[in-house]
Amino acid sequence: MSVLFSRQCEYALQAVLYLALKPEGVKTSIRDLAKRIQIPHHFLAKILQQLVYKGMLVSQKGPAGGFALAEAGLWVLYAVYTSKGNNQTDLFQSFAAGHWSAVKYAEWIETNVSKLNPDVNGFSGYMIPGTEGRPPWERVDWSKINAVESQIAQRSGNGFTHLLPRRPEQQYFELIGKYPQFAAGWDDAGLMTPERILASDVSARFLEYSAMRGRANDFYNMATTGTALIIVNHVLSALDAAWSASQYNNRFRLETHLRPIQRSDGFVEMVPTASVTIRF
Repeated sequence: MSVLFSRQCEYALQAVLYLALKPEGVKTSIRDLAKRIQIPHHFLAKILQQLVYKGMLVSQKGPAGGFALAEAGLWVLYAVYTSKGNNQTDLFQSFAAGHWSAVKYAEWIETNVSKLNPDVNGFSGYMIPGTEGRPPWERVDWSKINAVESQIAQRSGNGFTHLLPRRPEQQYFELIGKYPQFAAGWDDAGLMTPERILASDVSARFLEYSAMRGRANDFYNMATTGTALIIVNHVLSALDAAWSASQYNNRFRLETHLRPIQRSDGFVEMVPTASVTIRF
């Protein structure tokens, strides 16, 4: 398990996300923070000290002291998780280049086309002459593959629902690890049959690749959360300033919280939400 999923990293992220929903300059004591996000006090103290040292938080001692988020901290969060997402993207794309083949996929269609749709009269001529030795995605005629996919899809119930996007489109990398229709292209697919497609009986590399893509998406989601929280932080600061000075402040109530959304591989994305109540 990587450092990302360690308990310390999880606690640090929860603390940063909670403090991000506080108006700018408002500090939270370590005791209150530990209680609100249910983290052991002694463990949280060590984590907060590290975050202050790295410039993500600011602290103040004394009765009115506590911890607050430095806006730079969220930009750091954005930069870190964007970098992780980019690295993970390079990883799964390299994995696909080494283990998924458009040639193998096309050959499987040629062998099984009559089973997939008896109305389709064969499939051939998809290999481009003189391309031996090139990567698989440069050896096939994409238009012919998409044409036969469209014909097969005319018959329902065979698992064919999509056309293979051209590499290097983003959708290409998504679909080959998402839909069993493309499972035959993986080099560990074994004897793939139309029945296995319908049963979502895919290979280990299909599943491994799908998990790799999921991790990249989770990293990017966390980066997006960082920028969203910067905006939320400024909005809450503006609302707090405006209504604190208003004579109608007793008619206004602002509630904010983080809604946890479970993602793949143990990730929990904390989605900021806010509600405003005004009594007339």
